Amino acid sequence: MVFTVVFPTPPAPRRSLGSFPAALTTVEEIKPLSWRDDPATSLWDWLIVTKGSCGQHAEFHTHRAILGAGPRKSDYFAQLFTGSAGAALAEGSGRTSTLELEQTAFDAFPAFLDFVYEGKLEIGDLSAVALLHLAHYLLNRALFSEVQQSIHASLDLHEDDASVFLEEAHLYHLEEVVDTCVAACAELFLGHGTSFCIFLEPSLYLRVIQALQDPDGHTLSDHIKAYCDRHTDAVDLALLTQLTAGLTTSVSPASALGLLGYSLVCGGPAALKDLCTAQIGASWEATLLPAIQDSIAERDYANQRASRAPEPSKSKRARNDAAAENSTADAPEADGWTPLNPDLYPKEIQLQLLAGAVSSAAESLKDIRVELARCRSEVQQSKGIADLWKGHAADSDAKHARLRRQLKRAAVPEGYTVEYYDRQDQSAPNVPRARLPTREAPDMIHKLRSFYEPDEGYCLYGCSFPAPGFPLYYFDGSVQ
Repeated sequence: MVFTVVFPTPPAPRRSLGSFPAALTTVEEIKPLSWRDDPATSLWDWLIVTKGSCGQHAEFHTHRAILGAGPRKSDYFAQLFTGSAGAALAEGSGRTSTLELEQTAFDAFPAFLDFVYEGKLEIGDLSAVALLHLAHYLLNRALFSEVQQSIHASLDLHEDDASVFLEEAHLYHLEEVVDTCVAACAELFLGHGTSFCIFLEPSLYLRVIQALQDPDGHTLSDHIKAYCDRHTDAVDLALLTQLTAGLTTSVSPASALGLLGYSLVCGGPAALKDLCTAQIGASWEATLLPAIQDSIAERDYANQRASRAPEPSKSKRARNDAAAENSTADAPEADGWTPLNPDLYPKEIQLQLLAGAVSSAAESLKDIRVELARCRSEVQQSKGIADLWKGHAADSDAKHARLRRQLKRAAVPEGYTVEYYDRQDQSAPNVPRARLPTREAPDMIHKLRSFYEPDEGYCLYGCSFPAPGFPLYYFDGSVQ
């Protein structure tokens, strides 16, 4: 049996409802909203104006639904859009927000919007703390967590970022971040060069110095000297006293002269002055001598230039003489050259430094003389030992000659040989050794014993004649 299924034909429409407009027939791919789209077509409904501390400003055409209700929303804008913040939020109904930001936060604001819209986040060493500030200021919990993790990872992997983060955190008053970065900088401080943290402002640099644990005086003094050279205008008595409070026992030779200069200019602290003066005297060859040599070179160069200058005319010479007569009594004398800069190091300080250098040089000379006397004594001892060995060698040669003469008179059986070897060095043929068969060795030793002196260390060896492995016989008859 065969069954046939017949489907009914749909009826033709009884009336026409028109067709889709031809201009709108293309269905474009749906794209997510973005603040980067053309404002003319992006359907934006909120304008954010940012002003940087350097005078720049920028406008961002955004969407309230993304800012205040998206998956990475900002609670700041959510409160603003819903009115829950009331009069505390000045933006109100103007559909415009104006944010006055520090320059790094101004530069990082586009990255903030990219994260809110797309979840994409690019963090650099200069933008990390600024983004953390924006997350805190605009109440974006998701961004705050992401940036925190990035900063922790950067502190572990990129040690040089610690000082950058510290400066930025201080700018945005993020005290917990400041404390963390101060501790990180303190851990890395002495292991880096003197340029580490050198761009920090004095208050932050001082916090890092005070956070150090048992710093080495030489390394710390080098860092402080470099920082003072970089921030000369900021160095005063209070700052210098606080920076050098940890220098209680020593300073490095490289920094002693410079720190002494700062101490003299600032009027203290006295402890630093004494410490530097003592170090300069103790290491005058590395500290004072190069400075004096440079000063002498500069003086000689100035004298050479003066000697090559053309002779002034009579009228000009007369004017110069008149000006010299009218000069004040405080004018420097022609021969008033000093080893160091008199504006920085007064003459009495220079005399004190030179006296310390002379005293240290005298002590060094004493040590050198003591060492020289010790070396001379060792040379004399060596000569005595050499003479003693020469005497021993002469005695040994005489004994060997006597033994050879006695062996010539000894009754050595036919087929046996007597060689001369040293007991300590068998390669030297100068001490008797007899090659004897094992069965006849004791008798031969007895015969030759009268020609040897056992107390002199000579012995007879049983060697490879007529067979290897013969024992070793000493003069006392014992076998080894």
